[in-house]
Formats: sequence, structure tokens, C-alpha cells
Amino acid sequence: MLATTLNKISYDNIIQIWKSLPNDYAEQNLELNFIQPLLLSLNLEISQILNIHLGIGSGLKPDRLIYPNLDKPPALVIEIKKRVSSLATVDDQDFIDECQKHQLYKNAVGYKDSPIENGIKQYLNKSNNNIDPNRLASYGLVFNGDFFQLWRRVDGLILPLTPIQRMTESTIPELMQQLEYCLYGKPKALVSAIWNRKGGVAKTTNTLNLASVLALEGKKVLLLDLDTQNDLTRALGLEPKNYSEYLELSLKKIQAGHLDDAKQILDDTVQIRNYRTTDKKSFALSILPGEQKSQEKFKTNATEYDQREKIQLFQKIIKLFTEDYDYIFIDISPASDPLTIATLLSCDTF
Repeated sequence: MLATTLNKISYDNIIQIWKSLPNDYAEQNLELNFIQPLLLSLNLEISQILNIHLGIGSGLKPDRLIYPNLDKPPALVIEIKKRVSSLATVDDQDFIDECQKHQLYKNAVGYKDSPIENGIKQYLNKSNNNIDPNRLASYGLVFNGDFFQLWRRVDGLILPLTPIQRMTESTIPELMQQLEYCLYGKPKALVSAIWNRKGGVAKTTNTLNLASVLALEGKKVLLLDLDTQNDLTRALGLEPKNYSEYLELSLKKIQAGHLDDAKQILDDTVQIRNYRTTDKKSFALSILPGEQKSQEKFKTNATEYDQREKIQLFQKIIKLFTEDYDYIFIDISPASDPLTIATLLSCDTF
């Protein structure tokens, strides 16, 4: 877990600066009078906060590139837009909808209906051939003094790390913690599931194929078999009934707050399967096997765990693995039962 260097004084200073900003405020003023103090509060030096061209051509100069390590590619790119009264004064219940429709947000991100600007996406992915891939950032922030959102790059995939959020006294500390994670935290696995309400549509096959392709590229991949049919476990040559105890044991450890013990149980259960392709390339897949009875018991157990607890427990199980792998793929049941719902709410994509 990332040890934060932030404190209440840091938060209060940035909150006071934000509260002093007028509802209409130019982009350059936001950069100088808010973003710069915000970044310096995160223990960055001026030399780590750059404003440089990344290639030949117009629009290839991000507002800020952040280098925690000057010998490595940037960790964070920031795209800043001016503050406007129409967003500063909109009601909370309408704020997200208004942001999504607003041209400032679209330009900042780089949506297709923003032809003038490519936005932050071009500094995260390889869509612009004029930018050296070694200068692409791992994370991006779009910001205008009222909205903020963090984006994430996982290889060639660009996706939101957070939803659109509104700047308030309570969300500014959240933003600062999120930025600190982007700058100094260990990268975490992309968690994904293929789900279809209908069975027999090659869900397990596609999960296995995706994992294998990525493993062949040298990625560290974990498969979680949470479909009570346990086809994925069998597909990798394992017998489900040999793994009937770990789920209940690990859940009880997590519920008791003994996360290290739960992690040890899960690590001991993970199996590594090695494969060789017809052209003699080798790859390995890790799998947390599934077992029907223990999974059915979890789904139907309303005494020990309510629906909210089930979601939180599975989020914690998955979180225990995210720093150990590049990708986590979950095979889940076509039924919309508590186990499936808990799993989907734990995924980055599905």
C-alpha cells in the first residue's frame, strides 16, 4: 500500500487556493495559480514539471508532463481547460451530464467530435505517429477547475481510471491522493471479465484465448474461475473438487481484517500452467481454480454476508492480486446472481 506524504495542511492549502478562484478563469491562470501549487504539494520539484513539445506539428505540447523520475517516461500528463460559469454554477445533480456534453471536456479528453484538438488521449496512446512512444505517459488528468478525471494507459488500451468528478472541498483531497498514486504507486493489473446473459457463446474460450495471447507477449496473467460450471478450471487440466476450501477460508480472513493471511491462502491455491505453441514459443498462465459447491454456498449465504458485504469481499479478493499481475481475467456465470454482480462491480472492464 502506498504510504501517503499528504497531510491536512496540504489539503487545506490547496482547498483555500481553489476557493479563491473566480468562476470564469483563463487556462493559463489555472496552470500557474492552481495546478502548479497542487503539484508542488505532492513533493515534486520544478524540474519534474515540464511543458515541452513532444513532436513536430501543432497541438503536440501538453499543458504539463510530470516526471517523478527524469530518466524514465512521464508518469502523468495534464490537459487543462479554462473555468467557465456554466459549469461552475450548475446544480450537482446535472453536473456530470453537463460535463459530458460540454466542448471543454470533449476537447480535453480528445473525443472524435473534437476535430480541432486531439486532447489527452494522444499523449497516452500511439494514435499520433509524431509522438515517440517512449514519451507517452501512463496516466492522464483532464481538469478545468470544476471537473477532473483521471485516465489510464494499459499497453494500447486507454480507459478512465476514475469517473468524472466535481471539484469540492471534499473531493480535492481525493484528487490529491489519486495523483499521488499515479506518480508513486505500483502499477496495478487491468481486471476484466467477458459476460453474456446467454450460455454457450464461447465466453470461457474467449477468456482463455485473450489471456494466452497476452501471456505470449510476456504479460503476467491471472485467470479467476468464478463460473460455477468450472469449465475454465477443467480446461487448464485441473480438478475443481480439489479446491473446495480456499474460498470460505479466505473470505473469513478478509472479514476478520487478516488480509495477509487471506493473501497467503489465495497464493497457495493459485496454480501455474506452462504451455508451448506449435512454433515452440512458451508461455505461462496462472489460475485461481473454481469449485461449484463453495461458490454456490457463497451465492446463497444470506446469513453471514449481505449483498453489499459480498461485493466488498470480492473487491478485496481481487485487490489482493492486482499488484502481482498485468492482467486479471475472470470467467463468470451467465446468471445475474450475487457472485456475478459482485465480480462485475470489481472489474475495470467487462
